[in-house]
Amino acid sequence: MVITASCAGQYHFPIAPQYAAAKHALVGLTRSVGAKLMNDDNIAVNAVMPAFIPTPLISQALKDAWPKEYITPIATVTKGFMELIDDEGKVREGSDGKDGEVKAGCTVECITDKLYYRKGVDSADESQQWLRDQAEAGGMWWTVYEQEGGVAQSMEEQDADRKKKLDGAATNNETANKVK
Repeated sequence: MVITASCAGQYHFPIAPQYAAAKHALVGLTRSVGAKLMNDDNIAVNAVMPAFIPTPLISQALKDAWPKEYITPIATVTKGFMELIDDEGKVREGSDGKDGEVKAGCTVECITDKLYYRKGVDSADESQQWLRDQAEAGGMWWTVYEQEGGVAQSMEEQDADRKKKLDGAATNNETANKVK
């Protein structure tokens, strides 16, 4: 799966803060689920982060004002998609990705004719690194939530719980209808 984020998901973008917040969320989602879904379910989740592309959503005045050398062709984004879905992890010309490594949880900035793999922010100190490590599968967060029957359930467990609740609700409705 390749999510379309934006360079606005990597940097501040004061002209459109709502857009930037949404794109930051997509980058965070990609980085948060990528490795786990690949390890658990063999599903690769990655994101492209295109720079300026003169789409029909962009005003003609902005397109005319934009420096031509800073325009990203859609072919660069397509190159990013193809690289991220390649079963053998092949990288294309103009990419700083690692060749021969299947991509999962990667965010790739697509700028002019280049692809740049971007990593998340480093931990500020060892306490923050510990917190992040504990959020990985098998870490303290998962252990505590599982003991409490909390949110850190597998997709299958969540589906089973939803089915039980729906079946219970249906049974309660049938009983209520019989009493009437």
